[in-house]
Amino acid sequence: MMIPVIISFFLEPNVIGSYFQMSFWTSPFGALTAALFITLRVLFFSGIYASMVEIASGEKDLLAVEDVWDNSRAYWWIYGALAMVPVAVHFLIFAIRRQMDIPIALVGALFDPIVLYIFARAVITKKYLRPMKISEQPKRIKAEALFLICAAVLASAFLAVASNLVPALTEGPEQLRTIIYNALFFGIKYLHFFLFLSLCLVLLDRYPQIKKQLLSKKEVVLVTPPAGGLLFSISSLLSRPPTPVFILLKALTPERFKVKIYDQVVWHDRYYGPDKLVGITSCTSNAAESYRIAKQFRARGSKVVMGGAHAMFLVEEALKFCDSVIIGDAEPVWKQVLEDFENNRLQKIYIGEQNEDYHRFSHRELLKLDPRLIAHFVETGRGCKFYCDFCAVPAICSRRPRHKPLPEVIEMLQRIKGHVPTVSFIDNNIYAEPNYAKELFRQMKPLNIKWTCSCSIDIARDEEALRLAKESGCVLMIIGYEISDESAEKDKGGKYSMADDYLALTRKIKEAGISVKGQFIFGFDGDTFQSLAQLWTFCLRLFPTFTILAFLTPFPGSKFFKDMLRNGRMLNLNWSRYTLANLVFKPRNINPVIYNAFFPFIFAAFLASSSHGMIFLLLLIFGKTIIEDGGRRLLSLARP
Repeated sequence: MMIPVIISFFLEPNVIGSYFQMSFWTSPFGALTAALFITLRVLFFSGIYASMVEIASGEKDLLAVEDVWDNSRAYWWIYGALAMVPVAVHFLIFAIRRQMDIPIALVGALFDPIVLYIFARAVITKKYLRPMKISEQPKRIKAEALFLICAAVLASAFLAVASNLVPALTEGPEQLRTIIYNALFFGIKYLHFFLFLSLCLVLLDRYPQIKKQLLSKKEVVLVTPPAGGLLFSISSLLSRPPTPVFILLKALTPERFKVKIYDQVVWHDRYYGPDKLVGITSCTSNAAESYRIAKQFRARGSKVVMGGAHAMFLVEEALKFCDSVIIGDAEPVWKQVLEDFENNRLQKIYIGEQNEDYHRFSHRELLKLDPRLIAHFVETGRGCKFYCDFCAVPAICSRRPRHKPLPEVIEMLQRIKGHVPTVSFIDNNIYAEPNYAKELFRQMKPLNIKWTCSCSIDIARDEEALRLAKESGCVLMIIGYEISDESAEKDKGGKYSMADDYLALTRKIKEAGISVKGQFIFGFDGDTFQSLAQLWTFCLRLFPTFTILAFLTPFPGSKFFKDMLRNGRMLNLNWSRYTLANLVFKPRNINPVIYNAFFPFIFAAFLASSSHGMIFLLLLIFGKTIIEDGGRRLLSLARP
């Protein structure tokens, strides 16, 4: 909850006024900017406050951007009208008694209880009382709650008065006075949120039926624990899309259950609880955290089902921490899992057969969800036509790709169209079956949407497929190059046999007007320090929009994992180290200790210097400083 407090601080009029000089605010652009900030404030506070009501009631446990935006659209007009009350009162006081210098912050602090109470009451009425048909139930406010509310109001008023007296009472430089003033004002914003949450709890305490109805459904809790490592930390700052399988399970879960999703969140003990069905998806890098969360849920009386690649391939290990493991596709068995949970007869193992018509279980159910949600579960098929030894996909999905019927794919895209700016396909390889892919692109053209995908580079050898992909709206392809054109791994054949043509094929994709995100791996047996330099120069020649570098990692389920285990080359089986940012086996020509120590710097160098997207971003951030410094140096050299 500190994040909204911080954002609200920077949206305060007193703070906004410091962004520009007074001459700017008196100009037409200043008036437009002020109107923009007022709009942002109304949308932000209405969305955050309504979301806080959901958290206070127990309906939600987390703030989510989507929920905040939905609540903004529903309640902005109520908050906008109420927010004008302190402003109007301050104007009236000034009009009647001009000699009275009462700060707007003090007026706001004194009127906050009324404004916030009315808004909280309006949201609770609209969200719960009317839909649940709950009648008025007058109830005396508890003494401790009333004390907290009064204390918060008085503290806010005191800070407001103190902030107004800072210039007169504080000696020292201007910067010190600014720091003290901002600290006091930040305290006011914190108390503002505290007061609203307290009022919500007081109001909700009058209607115990709300919580009773919200908790009447059995809960299905879906958890993706955060994975560790540098790559995850950086990528999660930029984007944290929902786990696709959870969208699928939500669609397949009957309405008699309440579904809660915890997707890569920092975990708190308050999320645990009894009598829940907990589904945890585990990849190897988050396996340790998956097991810890599973153990704690079971200790509190909940049942835990685990799935995902790690649990699928290490079933006996996973069953030490959970009640059941799902192997294979979730669609065919999820209904049975729910029924067994209700009847207290969960099986140890559920095997989801990988049928050709897997989509029959979920397509209609997915279409019932919010289009913005199902936009994160758009797939045309499962599996990949290549059999890379380091990859677990062939063992998860079988080597032969399975595809959804094209009418179903197009129907889902039509449902999503207009709700998201760009559709991202979650296929391992959208070009797994060329004829299917080309027909898909043809049927997508009339939709006029933008989309991205993961794709094998051999699509560039098919001019028709590449042209159709662009015409149908493709803007970005994520391509797993893995190696450079000088790597010894080319001799392995398969996808690597195209390495000599990587540059020419990438050029064709770019010329078609499609951006490229390149993914590379370092740590093969033939790799040396020279190979790392070659890979970097290769990236510069390739010059994709973005570049990702990872260490070769033997994941359970892959042929590479079995080979390293059989040959005694594994350094450890500490799953928290399997983050693509650590060497966990012994390469032939690389010292793992040295490269593990320096990988963060290697990764940062690749990320910053081998793609035009990152170079443009760095120039945008530091360009002014570079130009100014360069200009000063040139002037100093020009002086006699």
